[in-house]
Amino acid sequence: MKRLNKLILVILLSLIILPFSVKASGSISVSTKNISLAPNGSTSFSITANNAVGRINISSSNTGVATVSAGSIWVENNTQTITVKAGAVGTATINVVYSDVASFDEEKITGGTTITVTVKAPTNNNNNNNNNNNTTKPTNPVTNNKNNKSANNNLKKIEVSGYKLVSKSNNSYSVTVKNSVDKIKIIAEAADSKASVSGAGEKTLKVGDNVFQVVCTAENGSKKTYTITVTRKDDTYYLSDLDDAISESKENIVITLKDNDILTSEQLQKIKKTNKNAYFIMKKDSKTLYSWMINSKNINNQDNIKLDLSFTASNKNQLEKLTDYREGVYLNFSHSGDLPKNTILRIYVGDKYTDGDNLHLYFLDGNENKITFMNQDVEVTNGYVEISIDHCSDYFLTKATISGENVAVASNDTNIIPLIVIVILLLLIISVVIAIIIKNGSKNETVIVEDTNKDNNSNNNIDNSEMIDTTISYSNDK
Repeated sequence: MKRLNKLILVILLSLIILPFSVKASGSISVSTKNISLAPNGSTSFSITANNAVGRINISSSNTGVATVSAGSIWVENNTQTITVKAGAVGTATINVVYSDVASFDEEKITGGTTITVTVKAPTNNNNNNNNNNNTTKPTNPVTNNKNNKSANNNLKKIEVSGYKLVSKSNNSYSVTVKNSVDKIKIIAEAADSKASVSGAGEKTLKVGDNVFQVVCTAENGSKKTYTITVTRKDDTYYLSDLDDAISESKENIVITLKDNDILTSEQLQKIKKTNKNAYFIMKKDSKTLYSWMINSKNINNQDNIKLDLSFTASNKNQLEKLTDYREGVYLNFSHSGDLPKNTILRIYVGDKYTDGDNLHLYFLDGNENKITFMNQDVEVTNGYVEISIDHCSDYFLTKATISGENVAVASNDTNIIPLIVIVILLLLIISVVIAIIIKNGSKNETVIVEDTNKDNNSNNNIDNSEMIDTTISYSNDK
């Protein structure tokens, strides 16, 4: 009986403990693989993180056919919804890429999935002329035999002054304008002189989508509605909007970054010509994670610059040993190479440090297995620190002072060079002045000697004259 009781107890304990000893694996799931839409239609799909956390990138292979509501999302054991909006007829692929995702057990989750989007034009089965929104081309005037009035409710002209409309379907059009544009003018003209048009004229724009309807009413009263969607950009500029940002910025150029953004050498040269500072800001949930500040005057012939920055060490085990396992912030740049001189990087560290903390900047060289103190001490202000760098590599910010045989201090020889040049110039100037003084002194001595000789000659002449006169006088006396 005692053995039976012990056996039952062991079984119960196993049932209780077993669920807690099993690790929950993480995964990412997408709600669909195929989407079918009509032009200008929209739908949504969901991305679910199961025991996983990280960033997921979403993009469309053909934005003319389909666009997505977000280029990237952050998931953390939850579900996010992405809206797909159809454009022209065709096929596009929505790519869902797991950029930096891991399970709660810190196992990296890689890969992704694709969604095929098919946009098909709807079949036009409406044969009457009453409110026929599917007709995209004007038809010949139709006469109503009852009252002998025209039923032509087509427009022969519809436009937004100064802009080119993109024709959708079902008498639907769209156009995108800059943030600085707050008004547009719609021009519409009926194909039949007996028809009337309403909804045209000057329109005020809000930021985002503005939908306007122009109605053409035929002589017999039948109507046709034309829709124009005018999208006014907000004051956020992306790298693709750099030209607009440059032309519309009164002072600094401010660009909001997306994942995997690359600042090209051509774009750098455009910024150089502005004589303005350019700021490139990466945000997450409306909060700035980090930003770059590049002074246009310091741009030379730079190559393309990858603007992504992560806070995970590229070679964690090795670098942890180099940093003596100190607590800090790793800066792992996608870019490798030179930057414009005195590029300022502003980084959020408020989740680790408090305002007033003083941090030291170290350069980590995994190839040489050494760490170098960069002679930069930065203070945490409003949760951020600013560091000046001319080159991208692995860096480490920490409150700790790291020492050891593998720790060096960056040389400041470049700061001494201007001082050396100034000293040399001063020595040259002093030498020239001394040479001039010596030369002038020699000339003065020569002049004095010459004047002395002249005086001596004059005295000799006087003495000789007196002797001649004396001789003459003496001869006469005799």
